[in-house]
Amino acid sequence: MKDKTKLLVMKTAGALFVAGIILFLAMITLDEIGSGTLTPMFAIVFLPAIAIIAILVIMIKQQSKGVKKGLPMHDEMSTRIKHSAGYYSYIITIYFLLAVMWYHMLIEELSLPPILPEHIAFSTMAFMFAIFCVAYLIIKRRGIK
Repeated sequence: MKDKTKLLVMKTAGALFVAGIILFLAMITLDEIGSGTLTPMFAIVFLPAIAIIAILVIMIKQQSKGVKKGLPMHDEMSTRIKHSAGYYSYIITIYFLLAVMWYHMLIEELSLPPILPEHIAFSTMAFMFAIFCVAYLIIKRRGIK
């Protein structure tokens, strides 16, 4: 697929994603206003959603500038950086899951509170995404050795 087509697909998917976030925030805002109370939970949901939208817009603008200049969207170095960051996030996530498993084995002995399976699934995905982003930024800055 050509880079211009990839960029068009990226812009369309980004616009749909932003529209979904805006609709979600509008529903929460209407619910908060309808109940008559604005809770701190509103800010906890609202601020990260705005940050996600801002990051998405910045990333799409950067890709657009590169495509307009004739630069490829993905070159060999960016692919190597992604693969390397993916490898590190995979390895670190395995250790994270081993720690969760170890915690579950200690629950009965130490009477610790259990972790619900849906929380484990969400936290694992969020942890893996965060580790990938951090590894990607570090490898991009330091370079692949």
